[in-house]
Amino acid sequence: MLSRRTVSLLIRPRWIEAVELRQGWGRKWTLTKCGRMPVLNEGPEQLISAIQGALEAAKIRAKEVVLGLPSSEVLLRHFILPQMPESEWRSAIQFEVRKYIPFKVDDLVWNFHVVEQPQAHQLGVVFVGAQRVTVAHYTSLLARAGLKARAIESPSVGLARMILRGQPGLAEETFAVAEISGDAAHIILVKDGVPYFSRDVSLAGRDETKPIEDFLSTSGEAPAATAAAKGDDRLDVLLSELHYSFNYFLREFPADHVGRLFLCGEPVGDEWLELLTKELRLAVERTPVAFLARALGASFYAGAWATSIGLAMPGMGKHGIAMPLAWRADRREWRLALAIEASLRRLVLKAAAAAVGLLIATAVLMRGQVVAVQRQAELERQQRPATAVVDTSQLTIAELQALVDKANQRSQFMRRRVEQRILVTPKLEGIARSLPDGTWLSSMTYETIPGESAQPQHLLALRGYCFLGDKQGELAVVTSLSRRLKENPMLFQGFTTAKLTSVRSQLLEKFQVTSFEVSCASGGDGGS
Repeated sequence: MLSRRTVSLLIRPRWIEAVELRQGWGRKWTLTKCGRMPVLNEGPEQLISAIQGALEAAKIRAKEVVLGLPSSEVLLRHFILPQMPESEWRSAIQFEVRKYIPFKVDDLVWNFHVVEQPQAHQLGVVFVGAQRVTVAHYTSLLARAGLKARAIESPSVGLARMILRGQPGLAEETFAVAEISGDAAHIILVKDGVPYFSRDVSLAGRDETKPIEDFLSTSGEAPAATAAAKGDDRLDVLLSELHYSFNYFLREFPADHVGRLFLCGEPVGDEWLELLTKELRLAVERTPVAFLARALGASFYAGAWATSIGLAMPGMGKHGIAMPLAWRADRREWRLALAIEASLRRLVLKAAAAAVGLLIATAVLMRGQVVAVQRQAELERQQRPATAVVDTSQLTIAELQALVDKANQRSQFMRRRVEQRILVTPKLEGIARSLPDGTWLSSMTYETIPGESAQPQHLLALRGYCFLGDKQGELAVVTSLSRRLKENPMLFQGFTTAKLTSVRSQLLEKFQVTSFEVSCASGGDGGS
């Protein structure tokens, strides 16, 4: 609980992007790994290959990821509702949002965030959604790539969360973010820590293949190394699109003021900041992610990975909004899990402090006992009879050779036993990796039988249960266990057989489950 890792996988139009974050002591996040892979051709096979390539480029081995959908596939809308009890929010939003979207609500996977406005007796609602067929398409691609989505989120939400993590004080301000990706840009406007507005714009006048060339580097470059030339016509287009976006937003919120603009994505030169500051009359800054850049070196430009980093960060607390389109548990279970995690973290810290105190006290008490034991050992050493020494000068050559042969036999015996041993710790890790969902172990036995031959026999027996609510599905999972174990080299090393020796249906706490026993052994006929 004191250290955890999260991985995000972002689907972009021309490449796949993966990052891994680690949270250590003090709940501080560190960017540990990142990688990109271009999507050179359309089609599911190319996407699957790019997904696997991005993870391999970053050397990420996780099997669960936070999936970021393409921004063009996600709807983000804002509207006002009259004040009502929280229990009625979802049904009212489901009815009201039909006015603002071109799809049936039943065809969407969606979520929302409500900002209560008690003085105006209103509710401000931010709605985010994606078509079910789109979500199903990308989750099926993940499954074919050997991955699971622990959450599915909007890139706009991840980008806003990244900025707020870098500067928590922005939670009370209204600001804009422009993520530049070659000839395209993603613009969001964030109010009270929530993205209220997002749009994708085209920045004309650039080679369409250039974004892939710019973003294939997994280490990134500092802004000064890739500063855009003053003649870059993308800057004029971006300025025009920002004016349009600000005007639209301020018509919806006339009392608001956009105070800052953050630039991220492709590094740009200082002339971009100077011109945008002058024309927009607000502070323009690069994305505040320096606190993560240290992990991969001073020259690493983490702003190029801002959206993926924000997706990997859990949306909790005042530093980031959470509106997952899908989660492996429902919202109530998710909140409960976060609360349990916080409680366990506190308990672990208290237990660690108590353990340190106990160790100090134990060290003081044991000091006197150590001295007493040392004195007793010295006394026994002095009273121990002298070890007999063989006088080899009185032995014949045949007798000396017999002693040498006997010593060699003992040495060879010990060497064989050490070489033939099987380490149990890697086996335990292999078992944990091989168990499918819905399966758990109730007992495990491991035995080494020396026998009369030079090759001992190793036996491993696993007993457990499978519960999926579907007998056929449980039977299929159980019968595949021996194959899973054989395919795991960490576990199967040293064994020659893996067999399902028992499977039956039984009642466990009023539920019908499938029990099983799988045995692995060395020697035998090598069957499965």
